[in-house]
Amino acid sequence: MVYIALFIAWAPILVWLHEAGHAFAALVLTDGEVKIKLHAGGLLGGTTTFDESTLRSARDAAWIAAAGPAVTLIAAGALWLAWLGTNAYTFVTVAGVGAWLASGQFAMAALPIRYSAGMGTPTDSDGRAIWRILTGAPPGGLDRELARAGRPEPPMRRGFAVVLAVVAGLILFVDARMVLELAALFGIAAVLQRIWGTRAS
Repeated sequence: MVYIALFIAWAPILVWLHEAGHAFAALVLTDGEVKIKLHAGGLLGGTTTFDESTLRSARDAAWIAAAGPAVTLIAAGALWLAWLGTNAYTFVTVAGVGAWLASGQFAMAALPIRYSAGMGTPTDSDGRAIWRILTGAPPGGLDRELARAGRPEPPMRRGFAVVLAVVAGLILFVDARMVLELAALFGIAAVLQRIWGTRAS
């Protein structure tokens, strides 16, 4: 429960910092209005919008995309140092949860992946956007995901459920309480995904 509370407390802060990185770069590299929007108060991520027609260079879009993960990486590094400096025996501390969450956020943003329709409008991660801009590659499967956006998506895929069940089974031998906490986390995520998907459609 402490982990969940700290997760909910950290998520909006880290999302805002990430989007602020995008926004600062957009202010420097474009001429026009820049807006930050946090989804569900930051618990479901956020977006930064700017007038792409005012970009001074096509590659400036890659710098804007990279600025968010860069800020997240700096935040993760600072939080890891803060957590390690406390010599805490568990990561379920204010700095520890922030460090793990920032690291996960960085990975999800920097890896070249495509976010599916289940969390609203499908879009590319920052890493995938950078890759497409620098290589001139087409959006790939984004059109397919857009076509699926109007259809309900299951809150959990079968393969993911199998992996989760195996992990939960292994954790059960270590600490039964952790299984309940893990189930609660994924349950909350499934509910939020369903709510967000309903709003998007």
